[in-house]
Amino acid sequence: MRSMKRYRIFLLCLACIFLSSCSCNHNWLEISRTEPGCAENGIVRFACSECDETNEETIPATGKHTWVDASC
Repeated sequence: MRSMKRYRIFLLCLACIFLSSCSCNHNWLEISRTEPGCAENGIVRFACSECDETNEETIPATGKHTWVDASC
């Protein structure tokens, strides 16, 4: 009986992974961040702590220059 329950859970996990039909409410955690520059966009990467799905968002370039030693 217990092994049947584990088997069903395993099949549900496979369906979630391969069909992207996960009914997870996603608990997004930031896993990495690249800050934007004056002309380059930045990126924030997230992973769900429940199902391990990943997502990323673009941080727009600032458009502001900070000059240090004649370079931006």
